[in-house]
Amino acid sequence: MAGGGHRGGSTELVVGPRPAGACSLDLGCVRVTERFLHHDPPPRRAGSGHGLVSEQYQRAEAGVPGLSGARTLVGLAGTVAALASYDQG
Repeated sequence: MAGGGHRGGSTELVVGPRPAGACSLDLGCVRVTERFLHHDPPPRRAGSGHGLVSEQYQRAEAGVPGLSGARTLVGLAGTVAALASYDQG
C-alpha cells in the first residue's frame, strides 16, 4: 500500500460517557477478509472467522467494564460497514 500504512488492521471499542474503558481488537475488515473470506459471496457464517470475532469480543467484554451492558454502539469506517452489510444479507 502506498505510504506504508496498513488499513483495516484493528477495531477499537470504547465505553463512555467519559472513557471508562477501551480496548483494541486485532479484527480489522481487511485483515479478517484476507484471512477468512475466500469466496464471493461468502458463506453465511465464515467458520473460523466467526469464531475469531466471537472469541475477541468475549475477551473484550471480560476486560472492559461496562462493555457488555452498553445500550448504544457507534461505529464508522470499513469494519462497521462490512459487519452491517453482512448482517443485512
